[in-house]
Amino acid sequence: MSIAKASWRAPSQLDDCGQRLLPMAERDCRSFDAVSAAYGMPKDTDGQKAARSRAIQEALVGAMVVPEQTLGMVREVFTVMQGVLGCVGKTIASDLAAGAALLLAAGEGAFLNVQINAGSLEDKDLAGRTMERAIAVRDEIRRQQAAFGKRVDEMLA
Repeated sequence: MSIAKASWRAPSQLDDCGQRLLPMAERDCRSFDAVSAAYGMPKDTDGQKAARSRAIQEALVGAMVVPEQTLGMVREVFTVMQGVLGCVGKTIASDLAAGAALLLAAGEGAFLNVQINAGSLEDKDLAGRTMERAIAVRDEIRRQQAAFGKRVDEMLA
């Protein structure tokens, strides 16, 4: 895509990303509430223990999915930002770099949430596949942020 097209489309793309990212914190809280509720279930009988265990595992999957989706959205924002950088001046570039640092922190936090929930899953195959995807996305986000930072450094030098 040309720089002109990237700069023209970026505001609507970033707005769309923002609109999808905003509710993710609430979704993450709700998914963790489900995990907490499952851990709070009674465990006096074998039946209760089994129901509790199933509920915990189901809730952990939900609590793993939301931050994995957040990781994907963070990657998408970085991709859009890369296309914009060549179209802006130094002042905006430094603002974008500050935003990129915060975005990286959001991605790292989302990754850690995937990791902690995957580590508690009994379904090690699902946990392993999810972690492979999450690691790949996290590593891509790190590369994008590093490249972004380098380009901004060059612009500001």
